[in-house]
Amino acid sequence: MAAIGNSPTQQAFTPAIDYFSGNGSTTAFTLSRPVASVAQVQVTIDNVAQNPSSAYTVSANTITFTSAPLSGTNNIYVYYTSPITQVIAPSQGTVTSESFGTITNFTTTGNTVLGDATTDTLTVGVTGIVKDSSGNVGVGGTATNEGGYSRCLQVTGATEAALEVKTGSSYSYFAQNGTTLQIRNNATSGVMTFATEATERMRIGSNGQIYMATTSAVAPGGPSGQVNILNPNNDGNWALALQNNATTSSLGRGIGIKNNVDFNNSSSEFIYCTGAGNGRFYVPSNGGLYNYSANNVNLSDQREKKDIELAPNYLEKICQIPVKTFLFNDQTDTDLNLGAIAQDVQAICPELVTESNWGTAEEPKIRFSIYQTDLQYALMKSIQELKVINDTQAETINALTARIVALENR
Repeated sequence: MAAIGNSPTQQAFTPAIDYFSGNGSTTAFTLSRPVASVAQVQVTIDNVAQNPSSAYTVSANTITFTSAPLSGTNNIYVYYTSPITQVIAPSQGTVTSESFGTITNFTTTGNTVLGDATTDTLTVGVTGIVKDSSGNVGVGGTATNEGGYSRCLQVTGATEAALEVKTGSSYSYFAQNGTTLQIRNNATSGVMTFATEATERMRIGSNGQIYMATTSAVAPGGPSGQVNILNPNNDGNWALALQNNATTSSLGRGIGIKNNVDFNNSSSEFIYCTGAGNGRFYVPSNGGLYNYSANNVNLSDQREKKDIELAPNYLEKICQIPVKTFLFNDQTDTDLNLGAIAQDVQAICPELVTESNWGTAEEPKIRFSIYQTDLQYALMKSIQELKVINDTQAETINALTARIVALENR
């Protein structure tokens, strides 16, 4: 039979005697050899043999007397009656796979180290677990470390492979099925969360809804949105920012929204905004974009309003607003835009202009915008004023024409 480690060592009895000097108070003495029981030694004190069942006990290298031996020089001696207990440890590098043979079960207690050098390798089964000299670990074969990281755990399969975690009957997995990547929480009503610095930043709910910087719906009233995004810092930054980096406006768009169910409905509500005006954006079937706020179209019913009065005249003010052509700062083509400048409108009709901060509290970016809907009603009021003037002038012209005709007929 093959041996593990060094060649077998034959044990032989080597006589030995330990001498001790009693002092009348010490009961425990240290032996030169470890012994397993009182049957492996014979003890004499002052030439009187001691009863091993009552006079003393032994434990490894210690003999303990029931009563302290009297004082004397070497008046205690212990005679060993069995061979020395030997612990034979294999020398490093002397144990080979042939020495182990076939091991059905391998059980260890405490820490088990298989290979204590950085470059040691370990293989369990033909295509089981493989640890290479670089520290990569492969399950189902050697880790090829496709990403080139300093350490890699790779699960390999012929057509599919997965890394799965399970608690009770619930499980989740990170899998590759052919060319398809799957990340799935298979638990009933389970969610998937993503965190940084021990704080949850995003989650996918069991209903398929997506939450960013929040764990609950943020939509104002009605059913919650499919994607819920919150800016938790209250720093003036946008909760959602989409940017098209194309060098010209014709190369792409920032965001596209389509309602496949009712796209032809002129009142289809695509974007719902909440705020002081509870504003809404509508995309009708003709492709235009309209912004309705709670101060006008959404709450146009007279029963929703108070302090109703006729608006002041706007014709003279509207006529003072200059209409200009311009290019936007990021516009590279030469097609001029036609419109009004907010600062020009503010100087004449400040009630038609709003001021907002596009930056942060620390680095504000104050920008002016024209209330487009209010401007439309100001233009409507101006048209009404023009009609009054035109009607008055028409009456005057008709009266003068009648007088001229009467004078010519005399």
